[in-house]
Amino acid sequence: MKSILNYIDGKFVRAKREFADVNPADGSVIAQVSEADEGLVDDAVRAARGALQSEWGRWGIRERAARLHRVADAIEARFVPLAEALAMVAWSETRRIIAEAVQEGRYVAARRPEIVAARVAKEAETARAAETATAAAAAPPSPAALSADAPQPAAVAQQAPSLLGVGGDSAGGIAVPVVSRGALGSV
Repeated sequence: MKSILNYIDGKFVRAKREFADVNPADGSVIAQVSEADEGLVDDAVRAARGALQSEWGRWGIRERAARLHRVADAIEARFVPLAEALAMVAWSETRRIIAEAVQEGRYVAARRPEIVAARVAKEAETARAAETATAAAAAPPSPAALSADAPQPAAVAQQAPSLLGVGGDSAGGIAVPVVSRGALGSV
């Protein structure tokens, strides 16, 4: 099996911990990846600082550029395997997102349609109540409503939410329930 190690101070170094790099298409393990801990990161930083005191630090800009071009050439020569590896990583994340969306959709569609139907019905009822309350507040008062003892339209509209048994704010607005993942339960 392929191992992906850390490259520190000119050597490939295996870390204490490793994890499996899994092919999302078939579940097979592509490689074991060596996970750098704090100590290995410190070693890498020391090696990088030491490189500035070595030949690399003494080279001029042209020599460094030439060396970096050689590194770029080596990467380019391995373009296809590197591209395939990067595509596998991207596919893994995309596949996970798609799988979660499918799972959530199936949960809602197959296991809890009655919750969705009840929420939709409640939203429609609340919207109708809001339209009725708004229309009542905007309608001109009848002669009977102009008497001192009759409630005024604005007061009726403000009380509409409590009369209808739905939530509202202090201005008489009606709260419309929203279906959220939390309301449906976890997948």
